[in-house]
Amino acid sequence: MISKFRIKNFRSIVDLTLDFSYGEGKAPNGYREMYSHPFLETPAPSKERLVPCMAIFGANASGKTNIVAALTMLRHLMSHSIDEAKYVQNMLHSELKTTLLEATFFTNEHKYLYKIEFAEGEILEETLDCDEECLYSIMNRAGMFFNITPSDYPTERIHSIFNAECVKDEKQKATFLSRIEQYFPSLNSQVSAAAAWCKGLHIVPLDRALALPDVVKDILKKLSPEDRAFILPELTKALKKLDVDIDGLSVEKSPWENTELLFSHYTRDDGETVTLDFRDESQGTNALLILLTFLLPVLKSVGGVFIIDEIDASLHPVLLREIVQMFKSRRHNTGNTQMIFTTHTTDILEDSILRPSEITLVRKTRKWGTLAKRLVEMKNEDGLDIRNVTNFRKQYLDGFYSGIPHPAI
Repeated sequence: MISKFRIKNFRSIVDLTLDFSYGEGKAPNGYREMYSHPFLETPAPSKERLVPCMAIFGANASGKTNIVAALTMLRHLMSHSIDEAKYVQNMLHSELKTTLLEATFFTNEHKYLYKIEFAEGEILEETLDCDEECLYSIMNRAGMFFNITPSDYPTERIHSIFNAECVKDEKQKATFLSRIEQYFPSLNSQVSAAAAWCKGLHIVPLDRALALPDVVKDILKKLSPEDRAFILPELTKALKKLDVDIDGLSVEKSPWENTELLFSHYTRDDGETVTLDFRDESQGTNALLILLTFLLPVLKSVGGVFIIDEIDASLHPVLLREIVQMFKSRRHNTGNTQMIFTTHTTDILEDSILRPSEITLVRKTRKWGTLAKRLVEMKNEDGLDIRNVTNFRKQYLDGFYSGIPHPAI
């Protein structure tokens, strides 16, 4: 689970922090018996309360996609090198020379703070704290590795590992976290747990429309027989609600070892079925399929984070509501999984689907770039704190909370 995420000097973002805490004060009465999660609790001793969903609203070109891109960059740097990532600083603020990404997150047992500062082609600073104690700190290639090894383990060996695996041409190119996880996973269990959390960031590709159908086939191909036995019926059940003709979904291998997605459809005459290829299905069916193929395995994981930009692309608002409620449902979300998504669909601002802590509004200014503020941090029409779950849609569309396009185009 993620608690906070800070972004500094990245695309349209000058300095922005996303807060995923439950900010509504006292827990609702009887919250333990509620059908929906009002919040997710982190492990003891912290017992922090975090939101299960974060919906990011805003006008076009306000920077919503850049938040998802920054999370994608964080995941990439935590597991790869700077040379394999495209450096994208804020081009309108030339005085800013470096980019900073900072995440506070939880695993099953610990609370972590991971910070990385970088410029084009070079990592300038990388630190990892666990339960408010520093595991390691690297600044300008000078590393302090503190208590990540047994007392009889030579400190010089850690420095040798760092210089051999992370430094090239007198610049830190790879994160220490990624190289420890890849080559020395048994060195320290806390560092390994932090690296494992990074793998739990499940980000749907920003260009997912271009990736069809290969992304879905690749995911299904990698599933274990047990997971496939669970996911395929769930996918079929969801797709049947979208298209009444669909009877089933299968994954088969061709003689050339290519994985094929095949849909069975009822014929209109005698109830027999015909098989159609993935490419023969509607755009809406494809959109829902790729979304659920990413989503269902994440709901089975523990403490994962599902991240998607423009979740409502080719998706009916009713289906979006169902997906949001899956993450808020105690029955479906048994592993304390979070979902972060951007959307323009305001229907989910009605009927208490999202709480004030789960709604972030994004806007952009010339001086400060992209700004983000949660509804729980704002005031209502009477100047009072927004605490009770109400219908926010009309006020948002009326421009009361900002984050909408200018009407006079």
